[in-house]
Amino acid sequence: MANVGHELRTPLNAVIGLSQLLEDDATELSLSADFITDLETINSAGKHLLHLINEILDLSKIEAGKMTLYPETFEIATLIHNIVLTVKPAIEKNANVLEVHFDEQLGMMYADQTRMRQVLLNLLSNASKFTTNGKVTLAVKTEQEDFVQETLKSAPIEMITFTVTDTGIGMSDNLQQLLFQPFTQGDASNYGGTGLGLAISRHFCQMMSGEIFFESKLGLGSSFTVRLPRNMRHKLV
Repeated sequence: MANVGHELRTPLNAVIGLSQLLEDDATELSLSADFITDLETINSAGKHLLHLINEILDLSKIEAGKMTLYPETFEIATLIHNIVLTVKPAIEKNANVLEVHFDEQLGMMYADQTRMRQVLLNLLSNASKFTTNGKVTLAVKTEQEDFVQETLKSAPIEMITFTVTDTGIGMSDNLQQLLFQPFTQGDASNYGGTGLGLAISRHFCQMMSGEIFFESKLGLGSSFTVRLPRNMRHKLV
């Protein structure tokens, strides 16, 4: 799958890069708006296809037991700021408002920052996609959790919770039961996508000794919470 992924991504990256260059040139030369729009469509479709390929490759690695994490120590506040900057255009595309609540003094965390970013961007992108003229909220806080050490002694550890809430279309009870299954789309007219993002996100959370759970009501929005230990070496039992 790694070899196949390389063969797929190399020409696709060329399509994305060249379409962006053509779009920039067309804009600079003041060519017709329809022509520029067509180039934007090619670029957007290419990026979407690349995202789908990456998701399928991630899932194949996870199912084969070949997915590797690369934990590092990083500042939580910096991660949040970077994620907000990345997702803001998607939030505003559907005329939504993004609210972020967290303490700038959250401190440091030891986990796979790249995979955490992937999980949170997936949740925020979903929230913005299924919400129009509404509000998306990201709240981050710390909690204490008891866990059992190898010595069978209970000891508290600090958990970091990331909660993404939206005022969007919500989910039916039937869809909620299938939510973390790969390739589950629900009503494609409302939800679309491959259904891989949440399945992959749950795997990443579990690999980092954490969990992901949600609440949702049809027509009233959804709330997803990711709980991870400040230090992924600590495993909850």
